Formats: sequence, C-alpha cells, structure tokens
Amino acid sequence: MAAPPRIPRLTDVACSIFVPIEEDLLALPAESEADTSLQASVDAIYAHAEKVKANIIMYMNREKEALSAEYHAKRAADPKKGETTARPYAPADEALMVEAMCKTADPSVDYEIKTAANIPRPRGTVPRKPGDALREHYIVRVMQLAEAAVQELEAYGRHVDLVVDRFKARTKEVEDKASRERAAAEVGAEAMDID
Repeated sequence: MAAPPRIPRLTDVACSIFVPIEEDLLALPAESEADTSLQASVDAIYAHAEKVKANIIMYMNREKEALSAEYHAKRAADPKKGETTARPYAPADEALMVEAMCKTADPSVDYEIKTAANIPRPRGTVPRKPGDALREHYIVRVMQLAEAAVQELEAYGRHVDLVVDRFKARTKEVEDKASRERAAAEVGAEAMDID
C-alpha cells in the first residue's frame, strides 16, 4: 500500500486571501443608480470576503489533516506512545461536573470571564511534558489550530468591515463633490443667463 501524499505544513494563512475576483469590487456608481450600485459593490465585497474565509477554513482543515497524519505516523512507529494517561479525576467527579453544567444559570450571577487584553496567547509548538500521551499532545495542537482559525477569521472580518466603511466614505465624498460641481455649474449658468 502506497503512503498517502504528504500535506505541506501551514506556516501562514496570508496565501488564503488569493481567490479569484469575479467582478469589479470598487466600481464607482453612476449618478442614476448610486444607491443600488453602492449596495451592489458592498455586497460584492462581502461575497468575496466569504470566499476568502472559506479559503482560510480550507487551509486550517488541511493543517488539521497534516497534524492527524503526523500523529498516525508516530503512533504506527510506537503504538504505546498513543496511549492516554489516567484521568486526573474519579468517575463520580465527572458525574458531578456534568450535573453542574446541566443546571440552569442563575440570572443574578455574572458568569463572564474577565481577562486582560494583554495576556499573551500561546504560539508555536506545544512543549510535551514527560508522561504526556502522544494523543493528548496532538489534541492540544488541534485545539490551538482551531483557536488560531477563529482569530484569523475574526481579524479578517474586522478588516473587511473597515474596507467597506472606507469605501462608503469615499463614495460619499465623490458623490458630494459631484453634487457641489453640478450646483456650481447651475448657479454659473443662471448667472450668465441674464437677459
């Protein structure tokens, strides 16, 4: 049986923004259809952004598959490495935790976790502690990948919103300037039409 093809490791998701643009995203509207054209341009920008987000997810899924292949290769080399360690709690404790999670939330209690924005998030590879099972190590890496995917998607969403806001502001500036020029031309035409 032939070995599956090696999936190249993901080092950066910047390449995911390169998806085909199928229409002019920043076409300035004609005067007669300014409102509909502006909304059509904004819709086109958001449609393109959804394609980029799908591309980011595709790259993250490929990285998850690469991690899975790496885990299975190491597991096949040494089957005992993949064994999980003993649970740090008793089955009775597990039942208590599940029961507590199923209770209705008390509306008078603020359950939000307060965190400082400057707390550094873990980056890079996860150091393995002695005694950690290989499987647990890869579970942590996949969870970190999922967190990175969410952060990338949120950051790109904020970027797109900023682009749309700038586009709308610039379109309004162009429309206002054209409106002032028309008004000035009309005033000038009226001033010259003295009979």
